[in-house]
Amino acid sequence: MEQLQETYEAGGFVFRTKKEAELAQREIEGTKYLRQKLDMENPNAVFSIYQNLIEQDLFETPVGYCFLKELRAVSYTHLRAHETRSNL
Repeated sequence: MEQLQETYEAGGFVFRTKKEAELAQREIEGTKYLRQKLDMENPNAVFSIYQNLIEQDLFETPVGYCFLKELRAVSYTHLRAHETRSNL
């Protein structure tokens, strides 16, 4: 009979260890803080924060990676919206 392994949840993700779930929870708190401080309507600010987060290698869980993906999408959409034939 197969024994079920205990799992832990954080931010809609399931983790195998309590330590991973706790790390994800800290990342949730960090992303909440950034969302409060960051003007998501300002693509330049979003791109700057995105670059800093990548350079500092702050996120380690799917929670943080999803936040980075969201920031990247805002930045990419802004960059694409300002492309012209002359700079393609």
